[in-house]
Amino acid sequence: MGHDSTDKPVEQPPSNTGLTSERAANISTENQGPRPAGATREKSWAATLGLDSLSIPPLKFGEVNGGSNQINDCATDKCMVGGKQYKDSTEIPGNHPKALLHPDGKPVLGPDGKPIYGPDRIDLDKIATDARDNKGWFSEERAALKFRHSGDWDFQRMKADDGRPIFTKEYQNFANIGIGYIMGALGVSMDKMSGYAGTYCKFKCSYNEPMSPQYPHLADRQVKDFQIGFNLYRERHPDGK
Repeated sequence: MGHDSTDKPVEQPPSNTGLTSERAANISTENQGPRPAGATREKSWAATLGLDSLSIPPLKFGEVNGGSNQINDCATDKCMVGGKQYKDSTEIPGNHPKALLHPDGKPVLGPDGKPIYGPDRIDLDKIATDARDNKGWFSEERAALKFRHSGDWDFQRMKADDGRPIFTKEYQNFANIGIGYIMGALGVSMDKMSGYAGTYCKFKCSYNEPMSPQYPHLADRQVKDFQIGFNLYRERHPDGK
């Protein structure tokens, strides 16, 4: 999903490479007494989100789920797109910064009070309304899957010619806002979408920034981004259409 990671130490999972998604979901509750309410749901989310092995440790900032092959900086790595090399990922066609706007044309501000920019190839409203209009078959789980790192709706990454994901740090907030916007269009509550994200980040992310008091596996800024996207969709579509 559109989340960040840092070098903050976190508890590492066992290194077994054969862990199943069911085993992954159970690991945190073993030997801790009765399973808490919602643990079964978390297990199914873990399977849906592809958490088939816990052998992958949390990675440093800008490397989440891209592995060692992810391009974090085009100035120091080879960013070839369409046969051309770029020194700045925001100069790649389709990845130019575009301001995210309210219906009145004013810029949408992030949790830090700064305007939000996203890649100009992304029409957030079209993606959201298409998903909403097809939600008869477009399940919440299918949507959550698309937000995984390097997934179809990971708006902070695009592919280089060699197939490696190119990470654009400037679009982190936009990627999280996109989660709130699209999931809001699908009628998913803030609590439920944060639950999906929290299950993913429980195993895949780590942070060196303030964490959410309500969702302990998510950064506070992330949850605020989700809320901004959720509210923006309702602002643009007050009648739900």
